[in-house]
Amino acid sequence: MTKRMTIMIIFLLVVFGGIFGWNAIRAYFMKQYFASYQPPPSTVSTTKVQQVNWQSYISSVGTLGASDGVDLTPEVSGILVAMPFESGQMVKKGDLLAKIDDAIEQSDLANNTATLRLAKINYERNKDLYNKKAISKSLLDEAEAKLAQANATVDKTKALIAQKNITAPFDGKVGIKLVDTWQYVSAGTPLVTLQAVVPMKVNFYLPEQETPKLYVDQLIEVKVDTHTTRSFKGKITAIDAKVNKDTHNILVQGILPNDDKQLLPGLFANIDILLPQQQQVLVIPETAVDFSLFGDSVYVIEPSDKARDKEGKPLLTAKRRFVIAGERQAGKVLISKGLKAGDEVVTAGQLKLSDGVTVIVNNSTQPA
Repeated sequence: MTKRMTIMIIFLLVVFGGIFGWNAIRAYFMKQYFASYQPPPSTVSTTKVQQVNWQSYISSVGTLGASDGVDLTPEVSGILVAMPFESGQMVKKGDLLAKIDDAIEQSDLANNTATLRLAKINYERNKDLYNKKAISKSLLDEAEAKLAQANATVDKTKALIAQKNITAPFDGKVGIKLVDTWQYVSAGTPLVTLQAVVPMKVNFYLPEQETPKLYVDQLIEVKVDTHTTRSFKGKITAIDAKVNKDTHNILVQGILPNDDKQLLPGLFANIDILLPQQQQVLVIPETAVDFSLFGDSVYVIEPSDKARDKEGKPLLTAKRRFVIAGERQAGKVLISKGLKAGDEVVTAGQLKLSDGVTVIVNNSTQPA
């Protein structure tokens, strides 16, 4: 081996030795750096797990209806001579709502009443004569039959007059007049609608599996689009006797007092059927829960076992904890397992968290 080759070998050994040495030194310091590296704390918002009384309910939709409702129509044809009410007013049972010309019937009534009066006189006279043995029993029977016939004729005439004087069958609210007075109307022509709005009915359907939770007099709360800030309280009055075989839903009917007459038939309704209240359950905001197919979880804030700040106090860390979430209401969710009252859970900022990272709590703003 020549001297030149020896120098070259030594040079290569020095170069490669330096490279490998530098890599080893760099790897050592990087290992030390990452071993002691701690990412900056993430800022999150939190809240405490609350223990509250929880009102469970079943939700449905339905339609409001009058407790009694009818579209008034005449039984006979004739000239409509009067509709003595204002459209939209409240009326009482027995109030006259429509009158068809009954002049002929009134004349017949006067004539038939006179005939009845004469039949009564004849009957009483024949009865007295029969008691005195002055006439036969057949003559008395004939007078009695004529009296009964005259009574029937008067009753028939009164019935014809009643058909032409349409009265309210119950207390309620009349709608808009559908015909004008002095107009000829045929039998069956709609004149006006009458709706008993106090109380008000509500009909709705529920899935068959909810049937065991239902009972008569169960409390309900109803909301309608015409009164967005108010709910109307009522109760269940009837549960249908069968389940619909096509939809597997059951029809339920409720009643609402509606004393202030704010509800109208036909309104779309959102119904909550109240279930027995649960006492002292744990709830947290829905935003705190990560809902996934692998299980629902939350981040709980706990003091770190190792990490300390400059003053030696434990830093706060976020620990993932799996929970069992239940019903949800108004942005809250019921937690049946995994948390205890007073636990501090993250409500905002979870996307930048992983199990065990340090955090800074800032509750100046909270998610809606």
